[in-house]
Amino acid sequence: QDWSRTPSEVHNMKALPLFQWLFLVDFSLTDGGVENNTACNKYSYEVWYNTSADDDLYGLLQKDFWGIKRQDKKLWTALGFGDEGMVQDFILTNGHAMQITSIRCQEALRQLKVDLAGKHGPISDQSIHKGMCNWYCLKSDEIRDVALQSSKCSCLEYSVQPHEISYHREGGWCNMNSARLLCEELEVCGTWGCQLADFHCPRREYNQKYIPLKGYGNECSSSKLAQIRFESFIGAVIFPIFLFFTEYY
Repeated sequence: QDWSRTPSEVHNMKALPLFQWLFLVDFSLTDGGVENNTACNKYSYEVWYNTSADDDLYGLLQKDFWGIKRQDKKLWTALGFGDEGMVQDFILTNGHAMQITSIRCQEALRQLKVDLAGKHGPISDQSIHKGMCNWYCLKSDEIRDVALQSSKCSCLEYSVQPHEISYHREGGWCNMNSARLLCEELEVCGTWGCQLADFHCPRREYNQKYIPLKGYGNECSSSKLAQIRFESFIGAVIFPIFLFFTEYY
């Protein structure tokens, strides 16, 4: 699998000095005062990638983040964990969140094929819709959209390049779109002929597909989000209280 590159210094990102932030500002403005910078700025992407995720996102992903084991080689490698493993002050960055949600999305879609074992016929459109409405798939696309906006780069420019040692195929970053993952894992592909550089096109096509008994591709229930929030509440509030009483009583 060709995972998107992990920028250097992923571990323990500290606040950038003011002078470094100034390099991110483009002072070339149009007459209307709108930023007029269309060039790819990979440094902006690295800053975004290495910045700690906001509290809400951390709350939703803390179970995934701290529960990663060495056996889960894809996530372990994608997040840049070394042989020494995680340290106590390791923080969840935007880049980590992007990697976790993308990998979990792919696993959820692959699971649909596993669930079909022993049954006849193809995977139903309704099951695929459920997979595409998986919280991880929706959040992965959302986070990657923010990443694209952070530097005005294309997904091809974010991808590992042919001259780099870890290169496996063209557009590795682009192929993490949920609809491209659907095509790769279940061979359910669109017909629009989306260009690889257009990250949003495949999912946009799926969203316009109507699924009987489910609705369009972007008509998703929020039940999974509620479940994750409940699990986060248990982990952040109830579990520490339980530990307190087991230790002192």
